[in-house]
Amino acid sequence: MSDLCVAITGGIGSGKSVVNRVLRLMGYPVYDSDEHAKLLMSYDPEVRSALSTAFGETMLTSHGIDNNALASLVFADKLALSQLNAIVHPAVLKDFLSWRSCQHGLCFIETALLHESGLDKVVERAWYVEAPLETRVSRVMKRNGVAREQVLERIKVQTVGYTDYHCPVDVLTNDDATALIPQIIKLIEKSEL
Repeated sequence: MSDLCVAITGGIGSGKSVVNRVLRLMGYPVYDSDEHAKLLMSYDPEVRSALSTAFGETMLTSHGIDNNALASLVFADKLALSQLNAIVHPAVLKDFLSWRSCQHGLCFIETALLHESGLDKVVERAWYVEAPLETRVSRVMKRNGVAREQVLERIKVQTVGYTDYHCPVDVLTNDDATALIPQIIKLIEKSEL
């Protein structure tokens, strides 16, 4: 089998992280772009400097980034979100490409913003995880301890869809009624052909 990287993507609360965990349990390497973005924002000197310039030093702490303050700012201000993405997306792309160069066989990347980050141009396939709106809202409220209005605002800001991707797309249904693991196994078999 040749080297192949598949993106796991979808909107907030769709269940990307569940797919990520299943794949890791199955022994596949998965690059978690949110996790790496947080590490880069906390420890990469160039990224920290750019964040400080764009948003002020109050966003930086001795232990990294004030994620709550930054999230509150960017989800309320489209310009701030664009500035954040312009800083973080290139850093994540560079970090991912370095990680991927060390992988052999089938590997994965979990990312909410596949097209916006340009990652759809460097993967061979995408798995789009979808779930009903109310299921997504409920999951995020429970997971993050935030109000319904905040979740709906984040869903509105996050422009996730797969019609513009530069790679082929398969859809996984994660609606708490359809079995997810058989869908994952079927797509792995398709990817390994």
